[in-house]
Amino acid sequence: MISSSRKHIALVTVLLAIMVTSIVQVPGFGANAKRLFQQGRDKFAGEDYDGAASAFREAIAEDPLMGDAYKALFVILEKKGNYAAIIESINKANKEHGVDLDIDFKVYMYYKLAESYLKTDDMMLAQETLKKAYRLNDADPKYREILAGIEKRKVRIVADAKGKASALVSQGALVEAIKAIEEGLHADQGNRELRTMLQDIKSRIRSEEMEKEAKTYLIKIKTKLRAQAWDEAILAADEALAAQPENRTFQELKVKAVDERNRYQEELEARLRQEEERKNTSAKIEYFLKLGRRHMEDESWKSAIEAFDNVLSIDSSNSSARKGVEEATEAMRLSDSIKEGEKFFAEGRWDDAAKRFQYALQRVPSSKKYTTLLAKTYVETQKYEEAVKVYRNYLSMFPKTYTILISIGDIYLQMNEPARARVEFKAYLDQDPKNLEVSLKLGSCFLKENNYADAVKFFKEANSRLSDKKERLMVMRELAHCYDKMKDPSEALQVYREMVGLDEGVDGQVECFYKMGNIYFERGEYADALERYKNVERLKPHYLDIDERMKECTLKKWMPILKFAGGGVGLVILWYLMSFANPLFEWMQGRKKEGLLKNAKVYRQAGQWDKAVSTCEELLKLPLDIGETKEIRLAMAHSFYKIGKMDRSVAECEKVLDMERNNKTAYKILGTIYLERKDYDKALQQCRYVFDFDINNVAMHEIMQKAYKALNNVEELIMEYEEMVHMNPDNMQLRNILLKLKKEENIS
Repeated sequence: MISSSRKHIALVTVLLAIMVTSIVQVPGFGANAKRLFQQGRDKFAGEDYDGAASAFREAIAEDPLMGDAYKALFVILEKKGNYAAIIESINKANKEHGVDLDIDFKVYMYYKLAESYLKTDDMMLAQETLKKAYRLNDADPKYREILAGIEKRKVRIVADAKGKASALVSQGALVEAIKAIEEGLHADQGNRELRTMLQDIKSRIRSEEMEKEAKTYLIKIKTKLRAQAWDEAILAADEALAAQPENRTFQELKVKAVDERNRYQEELEARLRQEEERKNTSAKIEYFLKLGRRHMEDESWKSAIEAFDNVLSIDSSNSSARKGVEEATEAMRLSDSIKEGEKFFAEGRWDDAAKRFQYALQRVPSSKKYTTLLAKTYVETQKYEEAVKVYRNYLSMFPKTYTILISIGDIYLQMNEPARARVEFKAYLDQDPKNLEVSLKLGSCFLKENNYADAVKFFKEANSRLSDKKERLMVMRELAHCYDKMKDPSEALQVYREMVGLDEGVDGQVECFYKMGNIYFERGEYADALERYKNVERLKPHYLDIDERMKECTLKKWMPILKFAGGGVGLVILWYLMSFANPLFEWMQGRKKEGLLKNAKVYRQAGQWDKAVSTCEELLKLPLDIGETKEIRLAMAHSFYKIGKMDRSVAECEKVLDMERNNKTAYKILGTIYLERKDYDKALQQCRYVFDFDINNVAMHEIMQKAYKALNNVEELIMEYEEMVHMNPDNMQLRNILLKLKKEENIS
């Protein structure tokens, strides 16, 4: 058997060699292609098959229509079993040169391609290719030979696919079994047995998937039922029925969920009705109890008794109402004693008054009036601890009577114990944070403790919450006082500036300008001080020592010039000379001012900020009106900001605001600087200043949003916009900003 096989191989090799060496050279081939082809023949004869294949490929590249080179190459590739390379070569030749190929050679190529597909078990392509060859030459016997080979191979592939799929099914590997069958169908698409087998396996897989799916749905539905989440259980059942409409279990569970939900809702409605009735009863009782206590405070004893009787008609066992009736009845009998005590109090007979009030309070301990009268009597005799004790006793009975905390705090202030008073005022503000009177009292506690830092923090917070101008002025006056004590003139100036913008009264503005002038004077800024003093003189001539201060300020301002001029005589001579040269001097200054203004503008446009600053400083030395001064200082502020000199920029902005309180550009620069410095409170303060006169300023809205977001406090930002919308209900810009912020935070 082995010897016959060897003989067969030897015979094939000899035949191949004969075939290659006997290929006839076709006239018309190029010389280079012929040379390469001959090299291939020589290498093949020397059994250098790789070299021969390479030479034949080069010959084909040189002359793509050289059929002998193709045939010789295919002999070598078949010998190596490299059918994929044969397929690639033939497909490439057909694609690029199919039109130019000879019909007989094209038939040969198709048969060779069909045989190669057959060798690679690609039955579909083998059959398609064989049909192409048959259409070109239906008399070639090779067609039946290859077709028989295809049919034989298909039978074997199908048999292998059936066997492999059956084995995989028995192992439960259904997906792999489908892949095996699909491989068989790729060879024989019309095989009914394979298709039936494939359908059965897919049905089995679907059945198993539905079973798993049903288990998942059942777990989900039953879990929701156990959790009494009826609506979710119904939704889960609907989802399950959409997937498996015929499943009776799902239908039964949905019916169960609906029944249990309806039963639960009926029970819930019954409980709610009972709770509502109980609440109504409790509300009535609470209402009449409060009404009775209010009548007690007003000394309307009969009305108080009627209110408490209404409670007893609802709940006869109510101890508070019963006690109220007793106290109101007793208070009616004590009215003469109270009147006598009030008479003693008015006459200054504190001990006699205290005895009457103490007796009345013992008989009616819930009376706020008796409590207040007795405590005030103790305060008049400086028995402060006794007065506090009386208030504390009442507070223990009625802990929500927060106004008692104010009275206790006032007593501690009279005792000069601001720390203890602060505790009481703070406790009250926790309940009523917008109470201005108590806020100021709490601030005064900080002041008495010399705790100016906390006082500033408190007054600033109180100021941000207030909208009424008069209330804000009261708080800001205390805030300025704190800054004065802290020796912080810059902050004090800023507060006074804001007060000037808020206070429409002459006295308030005069006081602010006067204090601002004093601050500038102490800082040696005499020109700024004199400007404030002039405002004082304009509003209220001869105010306090304003005349002396203006003289002193003027003298301080001009003293360097007077010294330079050589005293009074030199000044007179200088004045005399200037009277002649003044027109020429003014003309020269005007020309100089125009040139400097033009240069400053050019420097700023070119981004040469240092030169712009120096030019503006030269301009400020010239005579300017207020409008020109303001514009130049704004340009300086912007230039200082660009070169990173933030303090100088802030100083220039403050000077602009002294000249024009509502200058939006100055506020924008300040807000931007404070934002970059991460001083977000001051940045927000600039925004609020602008919103007082320009609520729609886009730049300041952007600064405020950036500041709040940097503080990670978007909720407070939204609250502030809600308040602005409330104050300006017709402002659509504010509404749009608020809607945008809520959308970003997913707030409905």
